[in-house]
Amino acid sequence: AASADGGDDDAAVNPALLSELLVDECCWHFVQSTKPTDSRQVQLRESLHPYFPRCDYRGVVKFEGATALRVHFDPRCRTAEQSVLTLALDKDMNNVIGRYSGDPSSFRPVLVHADSFYFRFQSSVPGEDHGWGYRFTTMPLLGLQWLKEEQVLGESSLEWACWLLDFLLNQATSALPRGAVHNNKVFSALVRYMRSGGVPYKHRVVALLTRLLQSPNLFPAADPPPLGLLSGIASLVREQCETATRGQQTPGGAAAAQQLSPRLQALVELTVANNRASRSIAMAQRTLSTAAAAAAAAKAEEEAEEAKRKRLLAE
Repeated sequence: AASADGGDDDAAVNPALLSELLVDECCWHFVQSTKPTDSRQVQLRESLHPYFPRCDYRGVVKFEGATALRVHFDPRCRTAEQSVLTLALDKDMNNVIGRYSGDPSSFRPVLVHADSFYFRFQSSVPGEDHGWGYRFTTMPLLGLQWLKEEQVLGESSLEWACWLLDFLLNQATSALPRGAVHNNKVFSALVRYMRSGGVPYKHRVVALLTRLLQSPNLFPAADPPPLGLLSGIASLVREQCETATRGQQTPGGAAAAQQLSPRLQALVELTVANNRASRSIAMAQRTLSTAAAAAAAAKAEEEAEEAKRKRLLAE
């Protein structure tokens, strides 16, 4: 825009500054979404240990204003087959979230998309050998999405962060300077979220991280992302793929034509993108080092010539 005296308007939008503000906003939301929960915001529910062989009781867990609840079970959880812990969204236990019974592997963490849920524990074990019982903690997720207008000013939103980064990667990359979105800050925020336990929507973060790494040339050569942070994930993906392949072997030794799960496929794509980005960035750094060495050699030669010229003039 032009001002009254014909010059540029000082309030004109600076794309570099705008991108920096948007990236800072995006990273803040990702970091806040993985911020450790205050211990005072954790509710504990458990049976006796061991529990009564014959019992039937109910309870409720509620966090006013939470957009979702994260439920973690104690690794010691164990019940008899005739003992069942049920989680549901309604008091009548019709909208069931999950039923848990048996050994510790049956008690998997769960994400509840509500600010409350009900639980019921039923047991009708005839003998005394019925197990340790159950114990679970519930933590609120307050930064999943905005539900009210007043939350926009002071609370984080994972949904907004994902949308914003998706917009920057899809629509604004060509209009922004190199390194505006593809930088250490964004990469580290995404990896931190992906490596956090029990957080929702990891598939969206994996997809965003994969797209970020598919354009390694947009990362500043002088400040590459710490790709080594994904090395542990790459090893885990490799192990899972090998396990899946062994499980698909036919008696004759040939691999069965069965696809990997969508989750594992997404992680494979991320690993491939990370490996390609690593090679591309390493090559760019070698080129940069070679150019820097050549420039240093040229400067040294120039200085030597200048010193020689001065000596000749002095003689």
